[in-house]
Amino acid sequence: MTVDNLEAVLNRVNQYRQKGEISKELETQLEASYQSSHHLVVYGTLAPGRANHNQVEHIVGTWRENVYVEGELLNTGWGIQFGYPMIRWKPGGSRVASYLLTSEMLPLCWKGLDKFEGPEYCRILIPVFDEQGFVTVGNIYAEKIKVNNVP
Repeated sequence: MTVDNLEAVLNRVNQYRQKGEISKELETQLEASYQSSHHLVVYGTLAPGRANHNQVEHIVGTWRENVYVEGELLNTGWGIQFGYPMIRWKPGGSRVASYLLTSEMLPLCWKGLDKFEGPEYCRILIPVFDEQGFVTVGNIYAEKIKVNNVP
């Protein structure tokens, strides 16, 4: 998979995810290319030193600082009570400072993290960047949007 068509693939995968469905073919491609199931991007309460870091501190892995995702922060979601708005992925949008957790344990943790984040959030896949450019594809908890049709 080339970076050129990555955004389109991620859009399709995320549309499926937001409908509570999965595209095995596309998810398998992303896993083969980026090991996406082993990457969690956090920008709010789950980040090191923040209110809900205890939800992920047991996950053995490597934390990387100084990464970002593109999007916009919305003054909504349960995290707002802690001062952390919800993110909406928006390619070409503002840089949202983030942390990247890489761990082989994450595939075993998704169900619990999904439950913790609750129905307001959807775990989607987005590109992660640093100052040098594209780093990988990671899972992030973001705005849940209504999706009618998946192409």
